[in-house]
Amino acid sequence: MNPNEDVIHLIYVIEMDRTLPIDSEIPPLTAKGENTLKNLEFLAKRLKFNVEGHLVQSRDIGSAIIQESFEKNINTIIIELQKNEINDYYPLNKMAEYLLINSKCQVILVKPRSA
Repeated sequence: MNPNEDVIHLIYVIEMDRTLPIDSEIPPLTAKGENTLKNLEFLAKRLKFNVEGHLVQSRDIGSAIIQESFEKNINTIIIELQKNEINDYYPLNKMAEYLLINSKCQVILVKPRSA
């Protein structure tokens, strides 16, 4: 990856409940997404990467990421797995499985850094 040429697309998906219109404004969720993107953009820019943040609302997180990857011609998707606190392991969740099956590009699964 060339920091001066490549663009990192940060995608935060707000999963909308089916009982709500897809374009409903939910201020706490929007604020959380914008704050997350702002923090990630700050970190990426410190490393001299070109970065674009995208806040998306969708009924399904996995399909929204696939759609964005097609539209933006993304060649790698990186997803952080969430730890199962009860059994102390990192299960492959529904969204990660969906991305592995449906993505036309490389998908990288990472475990979070230990605190």
